[in-house]
Amino acid sequence: MIERALVADDENLSREFLKDALESLGIEAVAVPDGEAALRMTGEKDFDHVVTDMRMPKLDGTGLLKKLRAKGCDTPVVIVTAFGTVESAVEAMREGADDFLHKPFSVDQIEVLLETLEKRR
Repeated sequence: MIERALVADDENLSREFLKDALESLGIEAVAVPDGEAALRMTGEKDFDHVVTDMRMPKLDGTGLLKKLRAKGCDTPVVIVTAFGTVESAVEAMREGADDFLHKPFSVDQIEVLLETLEKRR
């Protein structure tokens, strides 16, 4: 069961939408504005999922994913982006992302995605 998720997105509206969407599903959500802050948070708290934007300043979503996997973190990571291509989705999956979601998306899409990830565990 998903209890806590970390959201990393540099766009305020997108970050707040994701946080609110997760909370509407009964998930405690912690939201940060970039990958560096997300990396720090994973050292401070345990998360059941990480949802990160692909394009962010300081440390982008793919960079965050690489650093999480390099330190042995096996928390499921979902990459979200408005600029997704097949190539970027394939790259994210090769780096260890558990799924990829194109913006804009709905709360229902997030719920289905998280249910699918939970079934894989």
